[in-house]
Amino acid sequence: MICRQWRNRPTASGVPTSVKIGELSQVTGASLRSLRHYEDQGLIAARRLGNGYREFAPETAQTVGRIKALLALGLTTEVIRDLLPCDSESGPDAASCPALQERLAAVRDVMADRAAELARTSAALDRFLVRNFLGQIPRSNGLTFTPVSAFTVTA
Repeated sequence: MICRQWRNRPTASGVPTSVKIGELSQVTGASLRSLRHYEDQGLIAARRLGNGYREFAPETAQTVGRIKALLALGLTTEVIRDLLPCDSESGPDAASCPALQERLAAVRDVMADRAAELARTSAALDRFLVRNFLGQIPRSNGLTFTPVSAFTVTA
């Protein structure tokens, strides 16, 4: 994970012994709201100070990076909560989490079903556009889709 540098309270090693939520947010790019949500979901842990402030271990930044990456893949916080204890720098440890492979395969299958449904819906939309608007169909990426059926061959 690529992190921004710690700016506040560095030690001789350059890494502070603890960080507040605002510092963690700056370093990871996660919003304060997201960090509080991750804590509420049991994805990260904070120690509460006497004044109610949250204090995190600096290595929480790597965990937040993993959480953001897993969320971007479409995993739920529930799945991520189960995955994090099995995760290491070198990847998931199947020996310590035998049900993980089965659970992630099920998540992948759901994603594949959704992707297939989106592809069917997109194709149906293309057919509708061709039937009703004949010719070139502008796409949001700036390209133009011209269906083969729009061309006619005359003899």
